[in-house]
Amino acid sequence: MKPALSFHIPRRFSTTRSILGRSIRRRIGDPRQAASTFIVALVVLACFGAMLRILARVVLRDAIHADPTGNLAALFVAAQTAAVLVFLVVGFVGFTDPVVVELSDNIRITRGTETLTIDRSAVGVREISRDLYHAHYQRYSATRSFVPSNREPQLLLIEAYGVRGVEGPVILELDSPSRTEFLRAFVRSDGGRDVAASLPTNADAA
Repeated sequence: MKPALSFHIPRRFSTTRSILGRSIRRRIGDPRQAASTFIVALVVLACFGAMLRILARVVLRDAIHADPTGNLAALFVAAQTAAVLVFLVVGFVGFTDPVVVELSDNIRITRGTETLTIDRSAVGVREISRDLYHAHYQRYSATRSFVPSNREPQLLLIEAYGVRGVEGPVILELDSPSRTEFLRAFVRSDGGRDVAASLPTNADAA
């Protein structure tokens, strides 16, 4: 058994992992549909809140104008402020779970309670551009994405089509040194050819 190499994708700020976003993702399996539903839910909640504010102001207008410094006016302002803060926290404040990628005889990816194990001998790995990811792989419903941010211009594609337990490609956002180390350590099953052989060497880069 090969010793495991570990790579880490740190947690990132993400509005889609807010309380509202996580709730929607638990109910909708498709990440793309969950993201669309999340945006719609935010718009609906914002419109609902605005309508409630207008209605409350109409109902309480005379009382507030009669005593603009009274308890009712102060309570109305406090309620509006609290509602905005709750909306921001519930809808916008969230973080992705950190991801651990282990490379040994298999590729093991862990994110929170989610674990994905891929037969190393049955897949290929290569770098792709972020533009290609957004144009193609992100639109593919079977893609498993571990891409918490937009920081890295290059991503790792694990080509796991037809592999047992994996429905489609897997995308990892590792930093540049980790991508290079991963590719150099990865050995494909087709004759044991090292994927790192296709990578540029320091001499080539010079």
